[in-house]
Amino acid sequence: MKKKTEKKNEIASDEILSLNSENEKKQERKIERELYWILGVMIGSIIIFLVSNSVFESLSSFEYMGLKFTKDKLGDIPLYKHTYSFTDPRGITGQVINEPRTFNLFLRNDPRKNNVSVDGEITIGTSNTLFISVNTTGLTECKYSSVGIASLTNFLAYNLVRVKGATPDQELANETGVEYATCGTHSENQVIIIQEGDETKIEKESSKCYIIKVNECEILPAVEKFMVQSIIDARARNIEISDNQVRF
Repeated sequence: MKKKTEKKNEIASDEILSLNSENEKKQERKIERELYWILGVMIGSIIIFLVSNSVFESLSSFEYMGLKFTKDKLGDIPLYKHTYSFTDPRGITGQVINEPRTFNLFLRNDPRKNNVSVDGEITIGTSNTLFISVNTTGLTECKYSSVGIASLTNFLAYNLVRVKGATPDQELANETGVEYATCGTHSENQVIIIQEGDETKIEKESSKCYIIKVNECEILPAVEKFMVQSIIDARARNIEISDNQVRF
């Protein structure tokens, strides 16, 4: 009788151990499933983040004629930024240095939609002073005249071009003492003339003179086109940069 009781107890104990083992396995499988689920959620979140980030980046950046632009904002004002670097061989002390300079070009107009025509290659030199000669007739009432001229001046100056203001109106030059500069007055200097025209466009009058014609106060699109095209043309030349070339 005692042996039968012991045998029953052993069977019961084995059954309990078997049940406990089975419960432990079920619990382990449950934990594994939960871990897989958590890992799946984490991996899915990472994938969604990477895809979203990639989509956002693709929406906020684009290429135009080999130049990468990113969309930005200054308050409510949309901006298009292109960044490039170049080496300044002179430095502020006049000594040769190889420290790269970085310039951020900010545009108000999408360069892909800027349809201002350009006649001829734009080549800007740094050896001599460049005159920005502005005929104010028809431009003084334009909202962005001062912004456009200031942007062009800043762009050239940062790229090591010595810039000086001028006027193509000799009478005004005589009255005010401002430098008189046209395509025929300074053979050793480059001149950029900004004036009103029947069509907004950029014309290359000679190797050292450009005329930016502005119609219906489109001075910003015209100036921005000039700056962007000068970068494109400088890169397209693919030559070793020397002292008489813009260092893009």
